[in-house]
Amino acid sequence: MKKILSMLLVLCLLLPMAAMADVYQRETDPVYSITVPEGWTVLTKASVEEMMAAGSELIDKAFKPYLDAVQSMDATYLISTNKVDNLNIIAQSVGIELTDELFSGMMPTLQQQLKQQFDSMGVKITNEGETAELGGRAALCMGYSVDMAGVSMEVTQYMVPAGTSLLIITYTAALGGEAEKAKVEEMINSLSFE
Repeated sequence: MKKILSMLLVLCLLLPMAAMADVYQRETDPVYSITVPEGWTVLTKASVEEMMAAGSELIDKAFKPYLDAVQSMDATYLISTNKVDNLNIIAQSVGIELTDELFSGMMPTLQQQLKQQFDSMGVKITNEGETAELGGRAALCMGYSVDMAGVSMEVTQYMVPAGTSLLIITYTAALGGEAEKAKVEEMINSLSFE
């Protein structure tokens, strides 16, 4: 009887903790798969087309800039609950198999091109490039600091080869603070490649 009561007590203590835990969903693309926290909005080209077909008057104005961007390219936008912090993923086809060796050779050129591009736009580069690992693959990681309309944003961008595509993964942090950054880090670490 004591065992049963002990087990019930443990269950009573664990159930509320389980209910407080974040719920995640898996978002799958032909090139990659990523785990997304509950409450985040997932916008893909297909989901935007469905929303537009349902009636643009129903679309939240906060999402309109994302919708326009997603429609113009085949990208996935993952938007936090504050509707500002976001992670976007673009799978850019390059037409050849991007091996780790080939990608490592491309990194200095990518770094230089991005540095020139962002310098010309007045964007402050906070990390000129370092090698990171995403989903078991070598990735180029760069950081930027941007002020737009009085809002300071920190941007972290990863480039990782995935077959014949180059994944460009960009995290923009403005309002979410450390809690959102931790969720994004979990998402990025959950990346797997198809």
